[in-house]
This record gives sequence, C-alpha cells and structure tokens, in this order.
Amino acid sequence: MNRNLTEQDKKIIRYSCRAGYMVSLIFVFMNFLFALGFSFHRNKEFHELMGPALILIPFLGLCILVLMNRSCYLDLKSDHKIVEKKKIQLKESKTVYEAGSGTLYIGQKMKPFQAYYLIIENTRYKVEQNFYDSIIEGEIIGFEMTSHRKHLIRMVKFKT
Repeated sequence: MNRNLTEQDKKIIRYSCRAGYMVSLIFVFMNFLFALGFSFHRNKEFHELMGPALILIPFLGLCILVLMNRSCYLDLKSDHKIVEKKKIQLKESKTVYEAGSGTLYIGQKMKPFQAYYLIIENTRYKVEQNFYDSIIEGEIIGFEMTSHRKHLIRMVKFKT
C-alpha cells in the first residue's frame, strides 16, 4: 500500500542524510587547511602539487555527498512511502541500565530504566511505551518505509 510522504516523514528522511553531509564537510575542512597552507608556503614545487589538490578535494567531497545521499534524494523526490503489514511475534519489556552512569566512583549504582521491544520477523525493534501498551501480541501493524531504501520511518497501528 502506498501513501504520500508527510512533512514529518520528509524531516525524518532528511535527518537520515546527515552522515553524507558530515563526511563531505570533513573534505571541505581539509581543503580549507590545504588552502591555508598553500597561501603561506613559498616553495614552487609545493604550489605545483597542491594546486590540483585544491580542485580535486572539493570535487571528491561532492562525489561522496552525492553517492551517500543519492537514495535519500530519490526517496524525497518520489514523495511516497510503502506501508507493509507485519505480525507481532512477541512483546518484550526489560530493565536496562544507562550507559556510563556507573563510572563516577566505585560502588555507584547505574540508573535503570525500562526498554520496550517488539519482535517482528525475528528482529527486535525498540518502541515507545505508549505504542507498546496499545498493541497485543499477534496483532498486525504497519511498517511505513521509504520507497527506495526501505528505511523504516515509523510503525503504525491499523485501525480496526
């Protein structure tokens, strides 16, 4: 079943593109450092070597940006999502402990909190407590996924 993307869906997809932006920004920063060194260095051989690098590094950053985020852009351009029906095999709630909260001094207790999971097609998905409480085992729920990457946007409960 296909549906149109909402503004919130588009925001989630854009947020998942941030890794490509960060990697390309590293290349831009590297280029800035090379240009800074290029401007202070007086050696002619250095200028012959670094001149092409100042052009190639931003181009490489742009290529990496396009390759990493190509499927995100295709998902945004297609402007629709796929909803797949899946059956909940098992509900699981367990106490987990906050990472790093027991490292201040010896004997400090780590902070516990409840984590809620759904087992669907032998895969564990972490969900919010209100969604966990609103469903039962064996119920059919919908997975809203992007059309190209099959990236899970959210799980929805079907209205009966």
